[in-house]
Amino acid sequence: ILERYESALERKATIYGDILGESIVTEAQGIFGIREDGEGVLRAIQMALENAQLLPHDIGMVVAHGNGTVISDAG
Repeated sequence: ILERYESALERKATIYGDILGESIVTEAQGIFGIREDGEGVLRAIQMALENAQLLPHDIGMVVAHGNGTVISDAG
């Protein structure tokens, strides 16, 4: 369950993690198509790191989405 940090503090909830950054990219390859060179995924990761003001070595977990196509799920 996600909630604002302030509301979790108010109800004295145990906080298990924070979402520090996010990004969304589109590769304009169709509804399910992605670039085979991975440029879009790389760009999304770089943008999320910049948004969170973090470096790659600061990351302990990545939750990725695959849309169920052979190409996108291969990585």
